[in-house]
Amino acid sequence: MLSVDVGGLVAHQVKATVLPNMAGEQVLLGMAYLKHIEVWLAGGQMRLRPYVGP
Repeated sequence: MLSVDVGGLVAHQVKATVLPNMAGEQVLLGMAYLKHIEVWLAGGQMRLRPYVGP
């Protein structure tokens, strides 16, 4: 398990696989990370912030 930090949004104890030989400059984030983050679209941009449960 790893801690994943994307622009200061840190999720701890995330199951992750690092693929250093992927083509291009894009990053793939899976649900193991995204379930810790709230994601929405605004003005054509994807926005992220920490998820605060109910």
